[in-house]
Amino acid sequence: MTLVCVTALLAVLAGGTALPPAPDTIPKGQLVENVASAAAPGQRFTLYVPTGYDPARPAPILYLMDPRGRGRVAAKLFQPAAERFGYILVSSHNTASDVDAEMNLQAMQAMWVDSHERFTIDDKRVYVGGFSGTARLASLMARHLPTSITGIIGSAAAYHPNVRPSRESAFLYFGTVGDADYNFHEMEALEAQLVALNLPHRISRFAGAHSWMPSDRAMQAVEWFELKAMQAGTRPRDAALIDVWWRRDDEAVRAALAAGRELDAARRLSAMARDFDGLRDTADVRAEASRVAGTGRARQELKDRTSRRHASDAWKQYAMSLISEAYPEGADTSTQPAADLARMLGLDRMKRLAAGDDEPALEARRRLAEMEVQLGFYLPAVAAESGDQARASYYLGIALQINDRNPVPWYLLARVSARLNDVDDTFVALEHAFDAGFRDLALAQDDPAFARLKARADFAAFVARLRASGDSLDLLTVDRPPPARLPLR
Repeated sequence: MTLVCVTALLAVLAGGTALPPAPDTIPKGQLVENVASAAAPGQRFTLYVPTGYDPARPAPILYLMDPRGRGRVAAKLFQPAAERFGYILVSSHNTASDVDAEMNLQAMQAMWVDSHERFTIDDKRVYVGGFSGTARLASLMARHLPTSITGIIGSAAAYHPNVRPSRESAFLYFGTVGDADYNFHEMEALEAQLVALNLPHRISRFAGAHSWMPSDRAMQAVEWFELKAMQAGTRPRDAALIDVWWRRDDEAVRAALAAGRELDAARRLSAMARDFDGLRDTADVRAEASRVAGTGRARQELKDRTSRRHASDAWKQYAMSLISEAYPEGADTSTQPAADLARMLGLDRMKRLAAGDDEPALEARRRLAEMEVQLGFYLPAVAAESGDQARASYYLGIALQINDRNPVPWYLLARVSARLNDVDDTFVALEHAFDAGFRDLALAQDDPAFARLKARADFAAFVARLRASGDSLDLLTVDRPPPARLPLR
């Protein structure tokens, strides 16, 4: 995000709303999809207004930014927490990862202006949630707008590269990551930095890959914001909620100690000391946190995690260098057959290792996921949009050796085949994409790559199947292809 973008957003957020909000017609207690922005034509949201909302009382608000603009998906995830704690949800249909920041800035501006015109907002309890690339963007917004954004929820990605944890930008941070996520180690690194600075944060791990958090963690994220609001005096104390969190933390500490995970126990104890300060007596947990953190086992675990992170970073650099050498920049063809590159990357060995349930198995899943997203998304997307369809096809073929049940590389392969006028291969890839779960009717209908196919009966039949499937996009992962942004080549 450029300085101009930040300045523009700051002006919008700092301006506030001079007049009280007008009466709103959004029904309470239900998700309302595809609400058109009054402030910015073309911007749309999913809104949720809790049944207890009263315009006479300012309400907390959570703005959500899905990396594929699936406003309903993100809003549905947080709906139970919003209803329980009285949060307004505004979830954009226009946010995206891997695009210019201005696109997401415009979406955030529209959400902000519209919500302040529609509702009475508690300006001390304003939160932003994002997943993957939009999680990074949320941290950048919070860093530059500390008086406007109270805290963020960062799912499956750490801070933006231009944001360094510091005591000068101590926004609340609730992060989540799957244990097999290719961004797992960067979240581990962020946690180490936040712990060292004793900044207000929680990072919750769950069993899974690159994804929005499970529903129970979404509830915990909002609960934690409520706990911190009580601590800050911006909402009344709730003794029951304080006790629930205290018991949950204490049980997690005891479980970690019983399993020999002293480092996790020490960090949880430190979080208790930080988050319950002023709400409960924390002297004992503070002392226990210091004692446990100083044990030999906790210090060794910290070294081991750091070592694993460095090993993972080194492997990524090595793997990307192999990929680069196999198809050099500017080359008309590869220097290595796809099968040879797959062997050099050790994909079969990693797939066998990934079948286990220990740390080496988890690391194998992370590395496979890293290769899958690079070879099945980023690298072919760049190649295809620059007109190098052969390169894109090469990468996608290897990605499908890793996982042929991901609809994204199949759909991208269909795009590549269409641009190469390989009609039969296009429909084969579309069928595989559908079988793997592709259901994006609007994307397929509007994709310029298929412009030459729209008059064909078989393409009409494919579109009809998508329409009959209900255009289901309730995916917590990012398994949805991005819109084609460049014209047909």
